[in-house]
Amino acid sequence: MFTFGGAREQASALRKFYLYLVIFLAALGTVSGLTILLSGLFRQLLNVATPGSIFTVLSVLMVTAVLWAYHFFVLRQDTRLISEVEAQAGVRRLYWYLIAGIGLMALLIGAGGDISVLIRSSGQFISHNLREQTAWFTAVLIAGLVVWIVPWRKIQMEVDISRKVGESARRSSLRRLYLYFYLLLATLTFLGTSVYAVSQIIYLLLGGRTAVNLAADLAQAVAYALLAVAVWLYHGRLLRADNAALKQAEAKLAQTVHVAVVDDEDGRFGERLLHDLHEALPNLILHPIGLTPQASANCTQQMKRC
Repeated sequence: MFTFGGAREQASALRKFYLYLVIFLAALGTVSGLTILLSGLFRQLLNVATPGSIFTVLSVLMVTAVLWAYHFFVLRQDTRLISEVEAQAGVRRLYWYLIAGIGLMALLIGAGGDISVLIRSSGQFISHNLREQTAWFTAVLIAGLVVWIVPWRKIQMEVDISRKVGESARRSSLRRLYLYFYLLLATLTFLGTSVYAVSQIIYLLLGGRTAVNLAADLAQAVAYALLAVAVWLYHGRLLRADNAALKQAEAKLAQTVHVAVVDDEDGRFGERLLHDLHEALPNLILHPIGLTPQASANCTQQMKRC
C-alpha cells in the first residue's frame, strides 16, 4: 500500500504513528524481558531463589524482539522510498532517539540502584534482600546499556560524519528535545533527591526519627543525585558543543555572504541596519550604498566604526 499509494500514503501520519508506537512498545517489552532473563541468571550466581521458568521469559522476549525487528524493517523500507534526503534523516533520527531514550532511562535506573546497594552494603555483609536487588538492578543496567549504546553511537556518528550532515543533525529539533529532556530530568532528580535528603536530616534533628537506618534511607537518594549530576554534565557538554559548532559554521558562512544595504534618505536607517547586522554576524561582508550624499556619508562612517 505504501509503495503504490503515492505521495499521500507516503505522508500518512497514521502509518508513522502506528510504526513508532509498536516499535516503542516492543522495545520496552524487549528491555523488560531481557531484564527478567538476566536477573534470573544473576540470582543463580548470587544464590538467590529464582521463581518461574526461564522458557516463559524467553518466549515473551522472542515475541517482542521479532515485533521490534519486523516493524523496524518496515520503517526502514518506508524511509528508503522518501525522496527528500532531509525527510529521510528525520525519520531515522526519530527512531534512534526513541530507542536511545528507552535504553538510557533503563541504564540510569539500574546504575542508580546498584550505587544505592553499594552504599548500603559498605562495611557489612550483603544480605539476601540486597543480593536480590543487585541482581535486578544489574540486569536493568545491562539491558539498558545494550539498547542504548547502538543508536547513540549512530547519533554521534551522524553529528561528526561531515560538515553539512553534522550541522543538520546538530540543528535537529529531536536532538535538542532529547538533550533538554535529560537536562530537565537530571535537574528535577537532583532537586528531588536533595529535598528528600535534607528533610530526613531535619526530621532527625527535630526528633521525628532515629538515626537507625538513616544511611540506608539516604542511599538511594544519594545514588540518583550522583547520577543526575553526571547526566547533567554530559548532556550539558553535548549541548554546549553543538552551540559552539553551529556558531562556528555560521561565522564561516557569513564570510562568504555579501549583503548590500541601500538607503535613499538621510542614512539613519542604513546606519542602524549596518550596526545591527555587524553585531549579529560580525563576519558578514557588508556593502553600504547611499543614494543621497547624506546617506552615503552616514553609511560610510558607520562602516568605519564597524
